[in-house]
Amino acid sequence: MWSRLTPLLGNGFAFNYVPLHQAQTRQQMHEVIAAHSAPSAHLVAFSLGAYLAIEYALLHPERVQSLVLIANSARGLSENEKQTRRRIIPMLKNSAYTGMTRMRLRELLHESHLGDQSIIDIIQQMALDLARMCSWRNSPPRWSGRT
Repeated sequence: MWSRLTPLLGNGFAFNYVPLHQAQTRQQMHEVIAAHSAPSAHLVAFSLGAYLAIEYALLHPERVQSLVLIANSARGLSENEKQTRRRIIPMLKNSAYTGMTRMRLRELLHESHLGDQSIIDIIQQMALDLARMCSWRNSPPRWSGRT
C-alpha cells in the first residue's frame, strides 16, 4: 500500500514499514511497532493499524510526535458497520474468504479511484492477507475496546 505514497514525499523522511502480520497478539503488535519505529516517530497508519497506532500513542506518548490515521475513526465503528460485520463472521466460519466485493469497495474508495485497478488490487491483497492471518489462528482476532 505504501509503495505508491512514499516516493511522492521526497527524501526528507526515513520510512519504516511495520510488519504487523508477524505478531499474533495486540501486545506483540505494540512490540513490533516499537521495534520498527524511531525513538520519537511520526506514525502514519491505515485501518486496523490506525487503531493500534492510537493505542500505542496512548501507551507511549514520549515515542510519538504525531499520528496520521487513515480509514479509521476514534469513535469506533458505526452501528450499521457492526451489524454488517456480525453478519459476515458466521459466513466466514463456514467458507473461505475470497476477497472484498465491488459493493464493499465502493463504500471504501472515493469515486475517482473506483476504476484504478492498482488501488483495488492493493486493498484486495490487504484483505486477503488479513483473512489468511486470522485463519492461521483458527479464530477471529480479539480486540478490546470499540469494535
